[in-house]
Order: sequence, then structure tokens, then C-alpha cells
Amino acid sequence: MVSGISKIRRVNNTKPVAPRLSTPNECALRLPQVCKITGLRRSMIYRMQSEKRFPQRIKLSERAVGWLEREVQEWLAQRVESSRRGET
Repeated sequence: MVSGISKIRRVNNTKPVAPRLSTPNECALRLPQVCKITGLRRSMIYRMQSEKRFPQRIKLSERAVGWLEREVQEWLAQRVESSRRGET
């Protein structure tokens, strides 16, 4: 604790919440949005993710996942760049 302020915030004095690491305008995309942006289908997104060739999803709730828009856009930009250079 520094000057009486903890580095870990507490929500409603229940359990600790880690500090935010994302930017204020960070947006999570759901699977249909990721498919639309990338042009890939669900199965290819999950396959590439398991092979560490696509951004990893994040858990949004017990039953919901999403991908950080910034990471998906960066991945897409890298694909465009490598395609322009003739790489696969």
C-alpha cells in the first residue's frame, strides 16, 4: 500500500479487481463481428487461434467470449502487409 491507496481496487468491498490494462476506448468484438471483419468463418478462427496464428479470445462472462478489436485490427493489418510482400 502506498499512501493509503492499494494497487488493487475492490468492487463493493467484495473481491479484488486487477488494474485495467486496456485503453479507455478498448472494444471487445463478438464472433459474428470478427467473422465479418476478417472474412473468416468460425472454425478457421478457432483453428488459427489454437495454432497461435490469431489473437486469443478473452472471457467476457461465464458464457461469453470476445476478441479485442485492436488485436484483430493489428492482425488484419499484418496479413495485408505480408500479402502485399508476397508472403503467405
